[in-house]
Amino acid sequence: MNNPNLAIILGWDTRSAKRHTQAVSKCKDFGFKQIIKNIYIGKLRATEKRELLFGMTKIMNKKTDKIFSSTLCNSCFQMLDPDTKELLPELPDFLIFD
Repeated sequence: MNNPNLAIILGWDTRSAKRHTQAVSKCKDFGFKQIIKNIYIGKLRATEKRELLFGMTKIMNKKTDKIFSSTLCNSCFQMLDPDTKELLPELPDFLIFD
């Protein structure tokens, strides 16, 4: 399994409404679902994760902009509340390779 599915949580902080809108659009392009204002969850392949993070770093390119990304393992995923778990269409493989 060279390219497993990963459960990803992605968040950011920016002062720019334009960059925020671009980041939301990028997340929606990859099928991510919103948890709260700047936090999204989704399922990606490892190669798609690199593509998403590269795109986000191009959007969030100012000194005050911050990006956070985390790959969830099985035990971390089980700690999520049921409403958040429902945002992912099916359970990912939970293999963490970078």
